[in-house]
Amino acid sequence: MPALLEMFILNADYGILICPFYLKVVLPRSVKAHLDKHHSHDVKLKQRASMQAEALALEASHPLKADYDEFPFVQPDGQPLLQIEHLPVYEGRICSICEHITTQKSADKNMKEHLRKAHGVHAAGETRGTSPLQEYTRTVSAQRYFGGVSADTDAAMQRFFEVTHSTHTRDEPLPIQARSPTPNANERNDEHTPLGV
Repeated sequence: MPALLEMFILNADYGILICPFYLKVVLPRSVKAHLDKHHSHDVKLKQRASMQAEALALEASHPLKADYDEFPFVQPDGQPLLQIEHLPVYEGRICSICEHITTQKSADKNMKEHLRKAHGVHAAGETRGTSPLQEYTRTVSAQRYFGGVSADTDAAMQRFFEVTHSTHTRDEPLPIQARSPTPNANERNDEHTPLGV
């Protein structure tokens, strides 16, 4: 019978459970719903209920994030978070006005649209030799806690946040199962292409 930490990775530094198959965070209260939706072919119903109980017990005994408002998007000093192992890293652009991040393959086009719609910045600067992208954005590495759009995930939690690369890993994940269920591409609902995935 697989135990909770054979199906999920505990990142003690950030107080999160990560599904290594779907590359996203799962709240302790949502473990069974996640298993029901994505891993029902690998984990029996009784085991899913047991893992849900394990997750709630782990939440009670460890500082695990239980609600969306507990997730940091920057370090306490305002600096970007260190890259979180086991979550995809995306390259994109960040708006220097509001910190909105675009990561799609058309990040430049989407950022120009964001600058125009959200801030009224038009391409007028291009005639002076600078583009709005040069003036109001910079390239970044970004991650997000929850991938794809889901009815059980707060829309604000879909947002990307800037990360810095570290020479060492802050995570000490516990081992995961050797077998790796391959998620259906439609279920993952990835609209972005992460680096190295």
